[in-house]
Amino acid sequence: MRAILVGGLLTATLSLAICSNTDSSDPESGTDTGDNATIESIVADYNAAMADTAESETIEYSCPDHPVSGVVRIHHAGPEVRLIEYSEGYEHGGRNEQYLVSGNRLRFAYHVTSTWSFDPESPDSENPGTVDTEIQERYYFNDEGELIRALKKEASARSVENQNISGVMRAIPNGPHPQPNAAAVTSRARALLQALDAGRIRTSWCGLSGS
Repeated sequence: MRAILVGGLLTATLSLAICSNTDSSDPESGTDTGDNATIESIVADYNAAMADTAESETIEYSCPDHPVSGVVRIHHAGPEVRLIEYSEGYEHGGRNEQYLVSGNRLRFAYHVTSTWSFDPESPDSENPGTVDTEIQERYYFNDEGELIRALKKEASARSVENQNISGVMRAIPNGPHPQPNAAAVTSRARALLQALDAGRIRTSWCGLSGS
């Protein structure tokens, strides 16, 4: 079995995701158009929240009924601004998500979906290689809650070709999202905020998929 993005692994995984390069969750990444003043404000608050490591709150959770576990981490940048990191890991993949909110208003969302499977074209059927696939999505919202920028990139890597998904993703630039679903992203952020503010996120919790 292969575990992805569970428990304490979140810290290292998200630390890599936050580095300032083309593979970053940094709101400055990408080349699509948008409201520059709003983007600059998002960048400033995002960086301030990420710098607030001493004040971050962390909750590790696992589901008693299903093989799902992960971490929720909250960073603060002033009394109203929060950056909420959420992970959800399961047998053949996982999700990492970040939501920058002011009060309960979503401003920026970053989603990474990772999956893996055995390689059907592996030359060694006894010890087949794997295919790792990763999708990164970034959403930026203005003060009225309107989507002003959406970026996406995705790739796969084959272990039999000595490919590493992190390296492959770093080599790919962000591009305009072909089918952004701002409503689904906003709904998921709202569900996480409601669970967090209601105190439902505890060590025994089944994540957003089981809420």
